[in-house]
Amino acid sequence: MLGNALSLRADAGDFLLKQYRALGPIFRVRALDRRFIVLAGPEANRLLARNDAHFRTRELWHGFDTELGAMQQIMSMGGVEHARMRKHQAPVYSRKLGENRVADAIDIARRDIAQWPDDTPIPVQYVCQRIVLEQLGRLATGTSPGGYLDDIIVYFDTLLAVHFAGSLPRLALHRPRVRRARRRVQELARRIVAEHEPERRPDRTPDYVDDVLALHRADPRFLPETDLPVTVLGPFLVGLETATTICACMLYALLKHPDLLGRMRGEVDALFARGVPALGDLRDLDVTHRVAMETMRCWPLGPAVPRLVANSFEFQGYTVPAGERVLVAFTLPHRMAEYFPDPDRFDIDRYTDERAEHRQPGVYAPFGAGEHQCLGRSLAEALIAITTATIVHETELVLDPPGYVLKLKHSPAAQPKGSFRFRLTRRRR
Repeated sequence: MLGNALSLRADAGDFLLKQYRALGPIFRVRALDRRFIVLAGPEANRLLARNDAHFRTRELWHGFDTELGAMQQIMSMGGVEHARMRKHQAPVYSRKLGENRVADAIDIARRDIAQWPDDTPIPVQYVCQRIVLEQLGRLATGTSPGGYLDDIIVYFDTLLAVHFAGSLPRLALHRPRVRRARRRVQELARRIVAEHEPERRPDRTPDYVDDVLALHRADPRFLPETDLPVTVLGPFLVGLETATTICACMLYALLKHPDLLGRMRGEVDALFARGVPALGDLRDLDVTHRVAMETMRCWPLGPAVPRLVANSFEFQGYTVPAGERVLVAFTLPHRMAEYFPDPDRFDIDRYTDERAEHRQPGVYAPFGAGEHQCLGRSLAEALIAITTATIVHETELVLDPPGYVLKLKHSPAAQPKGSFRFRLTRRRR
């Protein structure tokens, strides 16, 4: 009756890798009444890179969009519509959003750090969510999530678990706390739109929401008013369990490897000694960048993503028919020793020019593959570097408890399991 449900729940990445070893890059799995064809390994990533027209996502996001009163949003779009929206939003979700705003992002992190209690357990994931969502809110929407933070977390986590991951029953959306969070998130969306009416922003530099509203006014058929709330809330949704989880896992890796922490602190201190960094200065953070890359390899945001087959295709000698649900295990190669020797070892030298293990075709895909790979990866990488660099420069931390071992849960994106905390032992600045 359970099929592969327990194995997938315990460690989906490990289970899928074992099936890949035994069965090859295409096989079937079942979890209760849900059946999938799995496409795995570098072969699957290369397939998506060559042609993503085989797949669509609209049906997978239908419940999520409907709950928010929307017809669609960028993650449920496909084909020409997706390409158009992606092209429109690309400048907003690129590193360009951070141009001349690095100082603001650092200041947001510093203000949060100033509130941390001394020598008291601090929840790492929540702290990272608080910092990163504040950064995205201020930079992309001109609005602080402020008192809405907990509502954003509760509502979107529940919505994704019910309608995307299928890990919670629909009844979970009717819990009083979730219903309250829903009302609050809708209130935040209305507030953001109202604050971006043209008459209220005569002399302000246009941001993400200004561009969204301009697109709506220019082509209300393509972006109707019903789709505005989920679209303007997009930066909060994409940052909730992506950049925040990577920051949390990166801090764990640094606290587990004091030698790397020392090397990163040295280059970060040197950078801040020159003054407030600019966006281009982040390129000097070589150790920081490689620690982030290895963090994403060791603790990927998801072992697999679902897709619906739009057009039948051939893969590895099998026909995958239209209408089938597939799981694309795009981070599976991260665990494969033939591409990343000693894969359980945290080794940032994998990304040196001499080794460049990540440059093998199809083996390193922390942000997905194909046309639906994360649009904001460049911005996420910039915010991860800014946030972790500021924390390392400003504080000395220890894990609490000292022997804590990080494990992730996926619902659907990754978050640390259990109580992942650190303690602030000293303020360096």
